[in-house]
Amino acid sequence: MSTRAIVGGVVSKPAEVRTSKNGNPFVTATIRENLNGSSRWWQAIAFDKNTIEALKEISVGEPIAVAGEITAEIYAPASSESRINWRITVDAVLSAQKPPNQPKANRKLKEGDGRDRGESSWASPTRTADFNDSIPL
Repeated sequence: MSTRAIVGGVVSKPAEVRTSKNGNPFVTATIRENLNGSSRWWQAIAFDKNTIEALKEISVGEPIAVAGEITAEIYAPASSESRINWRITVDAVLSAQKPPNQPKANRKLKEGDGRDRGESSWASPTRTADFNDSIPL
């Protein structure tokens, strides 16, 4: 049984492209999640081509949200306390796109798409003769 989650935070270590033993590329990155004043560090791993490209575009310090299967492993070094290593195998990057520089309302519309003449794909609400405002709810 696997556990899926969405992890949100800030990229603290940029995506590093690596190659597996059988020659397939993958990416690792580190995400810092803030939890009530403390931090949780996630190792993010991606194998899908689109996910790899999305992770490579995000810089250190930028916010990110990823979805995927999570695992937690206990790491017990001989000279210190046990720690939990949090890992997420990313299959979707939810916030890789930066907002556009220009608001949608100010973008030039394509000619002939209907929006330049005030047309809409949504029908305007209408009242019919059968509508009765006096019916209690």
